[in-house]
Amino acid sequence: MNVYGRLTIIDQKRLKRKVLCLCECGTEKWIDIFNIKKGDVLSCGCLKKERMVNEAKKRFTGVSPTNFTDYSGKEIGVVKVLNRIRHEDEETWYLLKCACGTEFETRISTLRRTLYKKCRCGFIKHPLKNKLQQMINRCEVEKNESFKWYGGKGIRVCEEWKLFPIKFIEWALKNGWKKGLTIDRIDSSKGYEPENCKWISHSKNCRKAAKERWARKNLV
Repeated sequence: MNVYGRLTIIDQKRLKRKVLCLCECGTEKWIDIFNIKKGDVLSCGCLKKERMVNEAKKRFTGVSPTNFTDYSGKEIGVVKVLNRIRHEDEETWYLLKCACGTEFETRISTLRRTLYKKCRCGFIKHPLKNKLQQMINRCEVEKNESFKWYGGKGIRVCEEWKLFPIKFIEWALKNGWKKGLTIDRIDSSKGYEPENCKWISHSKNCRKAAKERWARKNLV
């Protein structure tokens, strides 16, 4: 029998490069014979997993691998990485704190690829998130059919709501939002911000808009 690392070749496909290997862990797997002979593959994958586990454990004993980057204390977008908290599922987990005040946990693989450009805490599927996005679209997306009445006239959504949707939702819940109500700007010349907004019925909003259009028309 041919033995390479933890692998023992037990069968081979005719006219093909794949060989069936039995790993020391008991797993059988078809592997390219050339990768085995070059030394690129020494196990079914269990050896790599063991190394990852051992390296992760070292991070909690004060002995870190030379290629390990500790994210503790770093700021990424709107979040700050507080510290490492545990090793689980073959990965290191960190405790993070968002600028909105929410603390949450995440694994290092997620931390490496996420930019956290805006807060994503809480209320994951809340309907108010759609209302906020609609506000942003009509104020910032020129192709939006309502842009000329909002963004085209300089109306904007305040940075706090754009950056932290959770703060918009919390404001809405504290200020009388119910399904069926629409957001209204108290002073139509100003943007969407806590001090300039309230919730009213769709019919009242339409009447107010019509009244303002009539007043502007008579001023011309």
